[in-house]
Amino acid sequence: MENKRLKEIKLGIYLNHIDKTKDKMQYFRLVNVLASLATSFGDDVKDAFTEILKASVCDGLVGASNKEIISCYRNYFSKNQIAKRLNLTTAGFDYRYRGEVTREFDKDFIDNLEPTLTNKKSEFMVDQIINFIEKFKVPTSNTVINELDEKRTLEIDFYLIYNKLCELYRNDSFISKFIYNLCNVFELDYSTINNLKNNIHLINRSFPNFRYNSPYFKQELFTLFTLRGYSKGTIGTEVFGRNASYLYNNASLFNKVIPEEDRAWQYYPTVDWEGMDVLSVKKFIAILHEFIDYDV
Repeated sequence: MENKRLKEIKLGIYLNHIDKTKDKMQYFRLVNVLASLATSFGDDVKDAFTEILKASVCDGLVGASNKEIISCYRNYFSKNQIAKRLNLTTAGFDYRYRGEVTREFDKDFIDNLEPTLTNKKSEFMVDQIINFIEKFKVPTSNTVINELDEKRTLEIDFYLIYNKLCELYRNDSFISKFIYNLCNVFELDYSTINNLKNNIHLINRSFPNFRYNSPYFKQELFTLFTLRGYSKGTIGTEVFGRNASYLYNNASLFNKVIPEEDRAWQYYPTVDWEGMDVLSVKKFIAILHEFIDYDV
């Protein structure tokens, strides 16, 4: 069973890393992705998030002692990972915590640690925010490929984001709340983003249920990310969520780039974009890609 205090400090380290950005607008964007998520769980979870955020910035680290920070590091991070999040070199980390980094702490010390946020909603919030930070990962290259239809590319990038949210939450109502909160705080056109979500069955070509729709969609994914410079192994793992050999072993129907003469009928938008705000879609994708790239 994981120690609740160490998990609390772990989140504090993640939030402190956001505080380390030198760009105030980037700080606003990164924090508000997480605030939008917390708000989607309810006001009490949002309040708990606000509380731990205040306790984590400016090297607050949720009031953690040096011994607690070293214990957290040993449980959850490599030295490179924690040094990066504290804006230190590994040598600087060793120097700052030189009194504790080589010491062993007895089991009683760890067992007796108590979280500073003690209610159930705070515990839930810590688990959920950490889970999102660590598991919300999609390919973030947004290179524009001029020879591919831009709106179809936006549909595919949106699909990858939505599909990952479905993997994490398996609750369409919750995902809708999260999307609404993101659109609200970043002043995006919710009706446009919601229209993409509601037509995900068209975007991934699961409807209508024609024989070759699935391999055609996979070939579109393969084409886009190949032209963006991804290797077959990376596409297998980051785009399809399989092993690195996936596209070498089992994908003869879709592991080739769509020929130029076929792109007009195969790589084309599935959603009616009339009246939709393309800029809001681009911003929505860019905000979540930035969050992933920052590596909170």
